[in-house]
Amino acid sequence: MASSTYKSIFNIKILFLYSTTLNQLNSKRLQVENNLLHNELTMNNLKDEIDRLTSMNTKQLNRYQFELEQYKSIIDELEIQLHNQIESINFKNNEKESTTIIPILLFTCNRSFYLNPSLNSLLKIRKEKDKVRHPIIVSQDCDDLLTTQTLNRFKDDIIIFRHQNYTKVPSYEAIANHYKWALSQVFRLHFEAVIVLEDDLEVSPDFLDYFNYFYPVLLEDSSLFCISAWNDFGKTNFTNPDWNRAVTTFQRTEFFPGLGWLLTSKFWNEIVEQWPTNYWDDFLRTKLVTKGRHCIQPQVPRVKNIGHLGTSDTGVYDKHLKDIEYNNKSIDYFKFDKNQFKLDNYIAKLKNDIEQAKLIQLYEIDAYGYKNMTLNFNLLQN
Repeated sequence: MASSTYKSIFNIKILFLYSTTLNQLNSKRLQVENNLLHNELTMNNLKDEIDRLTSMNTKQLNRYQFELEQYKSIIDELEIQLHNQIESINFKNNEKESTTIIPILLFTCNRSFYLNPSLNSLLKIRKEKDKVRHPIIVSQDCDDLLTTQTLNRFKDDIIIFRHQNYTKVPSYEAIANHYKWALSQVFRLHFEAVIVLEDDLEVSPDFLDYFNYFYPVLLEDSSLFCISAWNDFGKTNFTNPDWNRAVTTFQRTEFFPGLGWLLTSKFWNEIVEQWPTNYWDDFLRTKLVTKGRHCIQPQVPRVKNIGHLGTSDTGVYDKHLKDIEYNNKSIDYFKFDKNQFKLDNYIAKLKNDIEQAKLIQLYEIDAYGYKNMTLNFNLLQN
């Protein structure tokens, strides 16, 4: 009996010990499971964070790869259009051969309705030999679908830059930023000069001949910094009534005209570090830039402004721009003497015109309808 009791007590102790041990083990197991669960959650959070950072880096990498591929595409296309053909093309004028490649850089954003006629006017006047000498580069800002579609229709005849503008900024700031970016891309390709156009300009039949003729003058004369196809005073009442004389009259100006202009890489390198964040055209009219230098411009513009809608107030177009004339015929430039536009010769002629001017009374201007003449009168006369 005692033995049985002892066995029972022993079994109870064993059972209790087992139960206690089991409870301790369960407690340990739960603790371990909780720790594992916590660690799993931590690992999951860490994995999510790694995935998020990886995704972010992947997007940035894709963007950089996209831009890199774009630059490679631009360079490849330029090489195809320029270097592979240059040996087979002879550029000849009446004086000497010239193989200087001067691209046309046309800026556009979201005005496809102007871009289409602008490109058509350029392609219409660009002769076969000019395809290499004057490649057309269109730099697109904005993500405008209609503009992209328009450019794609011309893709066999143009080179397309796309400015990756990731920020929303005011119009004039965006334009200045786009200009700096695109001009920098062109001159990094080692061109000596570039003709700048905007998508609301149609060109005259002699547009390229005009720039090709005056380009050597610009290179040889340090008192010049640009050639422009525009003249703010190109209205009928400000130009010579003899149209043949009007379209063959050219002048120097201290005021940067813009709207279809040529600049050299040397001039760009001079101003690029000071390029403004807005109102780039006003910047080019400052003494900091001009330094007493001039631009050559025609009396009658070689571009027609069709941009009723744009950054500027439409009132400016209605009151001023729409009435400005532009040349609509070809001109034989080789009959002109380039030397007349060199500074010393130009000043000498201007001085002679003033000295030979007709002496008149002020009232005679209206009375006799004097126009397009150099006149001499004294405001202090009675």
